[in-house]
Amino acid sequence: LVKPIELWTGKQLFSVLLRPHANMRVYVNLTVREKNYSKSGETMCPNDGFVYFRNSELICGQLGKATLGNGNKDGLYSILLRDYNAYAAAACMNKLAKLSARWIGNHGFSIGIDDVQPGGRLNENKRARILEGYGKCDELIQSYNKGMLKLQPGCDAAPTLEAHISSFLNNTRETPAKVCMEELHWRNSPLTMSQCGSKGSPIN
Repeated sequence: LVKPIELWTGKQLFSVLLRPHANMRVYVNLTVREKNYSKSGETMCPNDGFVYFRNSELICGQLGKATLGNGNKDGLYSILLRDYNAYAAAACMNKLAKLSARWIGNHGFSIGIDDVQPGGRLNENKRARILEGYGKCDELIQSYNKGMLKLQPGCDAAPTLEAHISSFLNNTRETPAKVCMEELHWRNSPLTMSQCGSKGSPIN
């Protein structure tokens, strides 16, 4: 970061891991969309979910499962193995493993009750969405009992009612999950695991 003041982003670490000195001729160029990519903006993604390496320099993005694992043929290790050799991929993997182990050893990555306890805004949103869901489901059931429910193609009344209720309840469950993702601190451990793709989902 240059403005408003010069700050280190931490991305320089990955550039050093890939190319620690000028004599190492490893030039990685790749783009990967991570799990937290906002589906717009690419390099200007507000969630920093668009990973962009240029000449082994990490320009933007937070490295997660799509970049470092998941058997992705466009991932970092696959690119190193394809364009260079197995030694280059193994060396980078070893350096990153050492760095990760040291960081977790110094800073920790534990989960406490405060990390998973919902806040007041989330509880209010959840309560409102549940009440709205009950009301919508009651309306659908009343329409079904009166024979006024609009049928879906290829379905009679009962499967149509089930499909409508299931769809609405799924949406009701996902909305508090989105609010939860926005409300949690960026250093929250479960949030980090969910965003990088290692474990869990917004609903969990």
